[in-house]
Amino acid sequence: MENNRDQMNEKNNETITSTQEIAQKRSQSTGRLNIEDINRRNAEERRKEKKSSYIVAGIVVVVFIAIVLYFFS
Repeated sequence: MENNRDQMNEKNNETITSTQEIAQKRSQSTGRLNIEDINRRNAEERRKEKKSSYIVAGIVVVVFIAIVLYFFS
């Protein structure tokens, strides 16, 4: 099972590396950063921030419910 995770991590790392290499080749050929790459990275960061804020909000709600149940039981 751990071997499968290692293989998946290697594939993900290879994918990330290959996309980074493509982005570098694009920016090297034009001499500047590609707007599409910047937009893609910004969108990915927004998704990660939204996901983490949902996780934090969920934890806060669960703790609040636990406190309310403790006091009213």
